[in-house]
Amino acid sequence: MVYADAVISGRVRRYQERVGEEWGAKRPASVAFVLELWDVKRGDLIWSGQFDESQRPLSENIFALGEFTQRGGKWLTAEELTLEGVKKAVNQLHQILYRK
Repeated sequence: MVYADAVISGRVRRYQERVGEEWGAKRPASVAFVLELWDVKRGDLIWSGQFDESQRPLSENIFALGEFTQRGGKWLTAEELTLEGVKKAVNQLHQILYRK
């Protein structure tokens, strides 16, 4: 038997791989998912984090220059985009739990 105070569950809403290569994609990767933290004893939702992104070319959003360069100026795979989203969601949860 496993005892836990909380459990994290996730649902993938969209997972589309890019079509093309990292330096030239015909269609970008597109990922959407939800992570939820549930109180096991009460059955209450404690926290929910969402990620929903389809990578866009820099020419469509010049304000995303920082993110574009952080990603190496390339088109990500769906796996890479998912990992980025999970890191953002977990960081958000950490900040909420520890109020930092």
